[in-house]
Amino acid sequence: MFCTNCGGDVPADGSFCGMCGAPMRAHHAAAAVPPPPAAPAWTAPATVNYPPPPPPAYAPPAYAPPMPPPPAFAPPMPPPYAAQAPPAFAPPAYAPPMNPQYAAQAPRAPVMGSPTPPSMHWAVVLILSWVTGGLAGVIWTFKEAAFVKKIDPSNKAIPMLVIAMLAMVGQLALVFSMMGSRSMSDVAALTAVMMVLNLVIVVVGLIAVFGMRSSIVRYYNTVEPIGLQLSGIMTFFFSILYFQYHFSRIAAWKQTGRLN
Repeated sequence: MFCTNCGGDVPADGSFCGMCGAPMRAHHAAAAVPPPPAAPAWTAPATVNYPPPPPPAYAPPAYAPPMPPPPAFAPPMPPPYAAQAPPAFAPPAYAPPMNPQYAAQAPRAPVMGSPTPPSMHWAVVLILSWVTGGLAGVIWTFKEAAFVKKIDPSNKAIPMLVIAMLAMVGQLALVFSMMGSRSMSDVAALTAVMMVLNLVIVVVGLIAVFGMRSSIVRYYNTVEPIGLQLSGIMTFFFSILYFQYHFSRIAAWKQTGRLN
């Protein structure tokens, strides 16, 4: 052991230095204090292999599209004006029917297989009647009545015309009888019979003509609706010629598809 004062050699159990006489208690106290333990060397912690975490139940999308901007604020409409706002679309509650006198101008197609009326021009019928003394007109009357019978089987025009023809034949026979009679009383009686037959011809003929008119108007406003209208006055005065005028129009319509 060495002296801390002079550095001389001191025995291990000596209390004073033999060279300088310095006490050795401080040295013994310092020697008695154990040195601090040395810090352990640092070692890296052991690596622990933990199991991987389970996947989440829901994976959010990697990309979310942007949300649309909120609509612009529209203040509510005041109650007094809310009922006046027009709807987006409101169909008309009522559509007026087509005027019958204009219905014939609407395009339409003829019914397939329907009978075609006689197509001779009314002026030709008139001329033939003049040339033949009315015989062509009588024949054409029966031809038109036969067509009306096709479109309306319940029409009675042909029997009525037959009655009128028989009455005309009776009148013709009475004329020959009057020509051979020399008695004024017989002539007066025959004249009265002729007037009765003439009344029969007029009444039965009008029944036949207006019956044909009713059947024609009904057919061409239901089965083949072209909006046909026949005047009662024209039927009374021109009957067969008036019918033939419209029959020619209908026949041309069936051929061309256009109703003039």
